[in-house]
Amino acid sequence: MFRIQLMFRIQWAITLTLLWGMTGLAAAQGNQSALEEGQRVFDKQCGGCHSIQARVQRAGPSLYGVVGRSAGKLPGYEFSTVLRQADFVWTPEILDVFLQDPAAMLPGSFMVFWGLGDPQREQVIRYLKSVSAEE
Repeated sequence: MFRIQLMFRIQWAITLTLLWGMTGLAAAQGNQSALEEGQRVFDKQCGGCHSIQARVQRAGPSLYGVVGRSAGKLPGYEFSTVLRQADFVWTPEILDVFLQDPAAMLPGSFMVFWGLGDPQREQVIRYLKSVSAEE
């Protein structure tokens, strides 16, 4: 009887270990797929005006490293007065509000954009965070 219980516990432990490993793999794949979706939305909605390469400015400033950057303070880009006078750091929470309706948050900004819906904002912010984390 003890041997049967021991075998059952070993099989249960192996099953749990395998399930835990598959969950981690699925989470990693899900995260990669979410980043790819964020990149797709960025390329389609933002990439025409913004680059994610350091020091590459287009009509809008480079968004490389934007998460954690002070608003309106990127050398080499001429920001609108409202952004030059802004006193905040781009956090995921602030980006979420801004990307919902840029003109409402920063009237007078040069950015001409109607905003993104809920899932697209989250995807783009996650992508921008990943770009900001790269060294």
